[in-house]
Amino acid sequence: MIEERDGKAILKKILPRVVKAVLSGIIIYLAFYFLSSLIPEVLFLGYEQLIFVFTMILIVFAVLHELSAGTILQYAISFVKALFLMIYFVYGLKGGIITATMGAMHFIVDIRVFLAMLVFVNVLGLTKSVFEAINFLSGKEE
Repeated sequence: MIEERDGKAILKKILPRVVKAVLSGIIIYLAFYFLSSLIPEVLFLGYEQLIFVFTMILIVFAVLHELSAGTILQYAISFVKALFLMIYFVYGLKGGIITATMGAMHFIVDIRVFLAMLVFVNVLGLTKSVFEAINFLSGKEE
């Protein structure tokens, strides 16, 4: 009898998290789907797979973040997400030098400054996750 009540209590506690996680994943997917349909496909030539993988990874991190809400894992997942995004941006943007060929024209675009800003924002995300984890652990001690 006690085990049955414990199971119901755990289900009551976990079910809202699972629903929030699924909804956040669906919202992120729909946002990327609609945004990608608004932007001309010419801009995405050669980057379709990178954008798809980026979307799926963001969905996975959003779901994991929602499922681990209120635990120390939430901050570890945020840390890993920021680290992954830094590496993925550097890889996906080829170190800040993008080349494209349209017909007889060959373009080289230097976006290293933009890439540096992206990496810096993710470094801020890393430090934010560390400080939030420290704050979470210090709150547990008191």
